[in-house]
Formats: sequence, C-alpha cells, structure tokens
Amino acid sequence: MYGVQELAAAGLPVAAAQALGGSVDAVTATASGTQSNSLLIANTITRVGTVATTGDSVVLPYAVPGAYFIVANGSQTKFVTVFGSGSDTVNGIAGATGFPLPPGKTGIFVAPAAAKWTVNLSA
Repeated sequence: MYGVQELAAAGLPVAAAQALGGSVDAVTATASGTQSNSLLIANTITRVGTVATTGDSVVLPYAVPGAYFIVANGSQTKFVTVFGSGSDTVNGIAGATGFPLPPGKTGIFVAPAAAKWTVNLSA
C-alpha cells in the first residue's frame, strides 16, 4: 500500500491521499534516532509498538495544509520522540528537537499551515 506522501506526490489531493493512506500496526521506533535518520511516518494511522528506550523516534512527513497523522505510542513506559521534517515545527518545537509523545498516548498531528504541525493528545 502506498503512503500519504507517495499518493500526494502522484498528484492526488491531500484529503484523498489521507483517506487512502491506510494504517500500520507495531512499527519500531528508530533507536537513538535523529530527525534525519528516523523512521518516516508514511501511513495516516501508525502505532509505534516498540520503543526500546526513551527518545527512540519517528519523523512526520513535511507539513502540508490540511494533512493529518495519528501516531499512537504503544509503549506504556517510554516516550517516543516525533520529529517534524526539515524546518517544520510540532507545537512550536523545532522539528529537529522533536515532540515527546508520552507513554500510552495517541497524538493527532494536524497541519493547519505549511511547515507547522499541531498535536492533540489523548487523555
């Protein structure tokens, strides 16, 4: 299955790409990852099932207005770092710094504007 980025790059409108973007369960966060080498989130819904140590990470695609991604941290004890791509920010945090997604929480990452992600955390 193609991810949202591939569908949008092929000319599909963002909303349609999101609808077809699919989901993936139990990906492994990149150990000691950085913005440049972390696993790229390619599906609309992703559950990070393996977080070996706090700070293991994933990276969001470039923020395009109207895009959204749901990322669930399957670890009950460790934070997963969610980076933005390039100069994108996540809740005002520099993409290269990353957003700490708490253990057992799900974040809905929404791009209201280019290069800007906002996140709403589950209770």
